[in-house]
Amino acid sequence: MENYLLVPRALREALLEKHATDAEKVAAIAALSDEAIAGVIGAAADGLFALILVKRVLAELGGIGRTLLSQTMVSVPWPQVARPHFARVMKLHLSADLAARFSATDITSVVREQCGFLTAEWGDRERRRQLAPGAELLEATFGMVGSCFHKTKDGPRIAAAMWREIADVIGRIVTYA
Repeated sequence: MENYLLVPRALREALLEKHATDAEKVAAIAALSDEAIAGVIGAAADGLFALILVKRVLAELGGIGRTLLSQTMVSVPWPQVARPHFARVMKLHLSADLAARFSATDITSVVREQCGFLTAEWGDRERRRQLAPGAELLEATFGMVGSCFHKTKDGPRIAAAMWREIADVIGRIVTYA
């Protein structure tokens, strides 16, 4: 979802609003060109191949990647919870559960297949920005001026700054309707 927020002008406006009381940061942000911001986004996307691959593999593996606590583990009675050795018991159950789940899956084939798919898509440099997790790209963009991206606060700030882009899209839709 965050990938839709990767509009350099809107990112600059959101950063300016976020740091309005910090004159030094405002000056640094105001000096950023759209090209510089787009360059940071592109460079960040270029460096995320491994993360994208891991996320795809985990999604393909389903339950293995989504949670460490399988339904089987959750339904096990845990009378030892209040006891000092609970962490050790939990670790043993987690290890046994993961070993069973991993042995039933051909992870090598899943990784090879997903790597092949991603490598094919990765050849298109423009596509990388769409493939990369938007939150990581926004973190890199905000980080270029010593800031941090906070989804719940900065996401709406960026979206509000995108009024021009939204108006353009609506205008094109109305024109073609």
